[in-house]
Amino acid sequence: MDINQAWKSTCRVIFGEEIGEIQEFSAYLKKYTDPISSRPSALSGKEAFLSEGDFCPGAAFIRYDENEEYSKKLASKFRLGINQLKDLDSILEALGENACYAGSIVLGNSAEVSESNRCTNANAVKASSDIYDSKYVAFSSMVRYGEHVFGCTSMGECKFMVRGFRCHRSSRMFESVHTEHSSGCFFCGNIDGCQDMMFSFNQRSGRHMIGNCQLSREEYSKLKVKLVEDIRTTLEAKRNVTSVIEIVGGNVKKKKDVRTFEPSPAPNDIEKRFKDCSRLLFGRELSGIGNYRAWLYRHVPELIKVKSAISERQVCVAPLLFHEPILESCVTMGEADEVGKLKLADEEVHALSVANAAKILEKIRLITPEIVIRQNARMVDCGVIAEAADCYFSSLCAYSKYAACSFWPRESEHVFGTDTVLSSKFCIKCYNSENLTRCFEVSDSNSCTDCYFCHNCENVHDSMFCFNAKNLRHAVGNVEMGKEAYLKLKRAVMGEIFAKLEKDRDLKMGIFNIGCRNEKK
Repeated sequence: MDINQAWKSTCRVIFGEEIGEIQEFSAYLKKYTDPISSRPSALSGKEAFLSEGDFCPGAAFIRYDENEEYSKKLASKFRLGINQLKDLDSILEALGENACYAGSIVLGNSAEVSESNRCTNANAVKASSDIYDSKYVAFSSMVRYGEHVFGCTSMGECKFMVRGFRCHRSSRMFESVHTEHSSGCFFCGNIDGCQDMMFSFNQRSGRHMIGNCQLSREEYSKLKVKLVEDIRTTLEAKRNVTSVIEIVGGNVKKKKDVRTFEPSPAPNDIEKRFKDCSRLLFGRELSGIGNYRAWLYRHVPELIKVKSAISERQVCVAPLLFHEPILESCVTMGEADEVGKLKLADEEVHALSVANAAKILEKIRLITPEIVIRQNARMVDCGVIAEAADCYFSSLCAYSKYAACSFWPRESEHVFGTDTVLSSKFCIKCYNSENLTRCFEVSDSNSCTDCYFCHNCENVHDSMFCFNAKNLRHAVGNVEMGKEAYLKLKRAVMGEIFAKLEKDRDLKMGIFNIGCRNEKK
């Protein structure tokens, strides 16, 4: 089954009928997912597909399947001057403009992946990014253990989903946001343990509800047939439909800036852990994490703090694309429980349609983005948390501890200024990587330790400035140089890096601009 057949199969499950070819719905499906772009490979000219990133304008790219060829070329250029490497400037001079970043990264047991990047154990995937252990996925981002998922983002263990936003263990859903353990729902938000619901919000263990109103099974089934037919015919005619995001957001342009809260002071334990981590990486301690907050959040989606739509209380919002239109409609968890008690009048339930939903649902549409899953402890200014502890000013903290100024630290500890770093520890400024230990400015890498300024590396240890490489130790620019010489050079470079950070509380040079000479200083 190809991706178009999987799309049609999913439509039959959700709508009872097919609604057209998947490509006809591409604009609608990808509206709230992380964008994919492409650049020509510097080696072959073939398209390299890239996830959204902060690469410098002059960056060059290769395709992941060109790693070996590129790695040998970089090593040959570095090897000529390896004995002249004495400090940071000499390394940058040798690197010149030879650094290339990788796109179209497809790993593990994957097949039929097109126009996509950062996919592992993925099958039948189209125009998507960050897809893991999933199949039949298109126009989506951040999907783990998904199946038949279209136009979705931030999904875990979901199947037969069209336009789902931050959903977990849910199935047969259409236009739903923040759902847990639910199935057979349309246009719902902030629901947990619910089945067969439409246009309902802030509900727990609900069934056969429309507009938060409890209906009999027979009455619900009758109204569902009418509403699903309305949704299906609208999609067929317009290749688009009002989103649950637009309904929650009020279907109007933002009227005011609700980002009114500054970060809380960092807890003392976070300050201590930041010192410990910096000492491991640089040999000396950086102190006062608040002084480094702007630098840590560079290239990292930053937590948003807003004022509740119905009170003066602060609400922590994870920086996900679909949250932007609903910032004025966010409430706290406790307030969401109260909003969930509101419901439509009987005549409003029977008058509901796709066209008038935003207006009729106005009094019940507020939701909370503050998602708390199971037990968490000592979390300060965090949005969406699951079995985490001692995290500060971070988002999507799952099974992690001692994380600060980070986005999606999963099964990680002692990570600061990181974006999507999984199963890692003692890292600062690392991105889209897994199984890292004691790393600084590393991206798109796996199973690496004690690495600095490395990109797309696997099983690389005690190395610096390596790109698109595997199985190296004591290497610079993909050239192994021996332990003694490497450690001497590393001490000099880390001394320079630490001095810049201590003086300026900033470091303009990073893994995303190391390939652009005029932006490194």
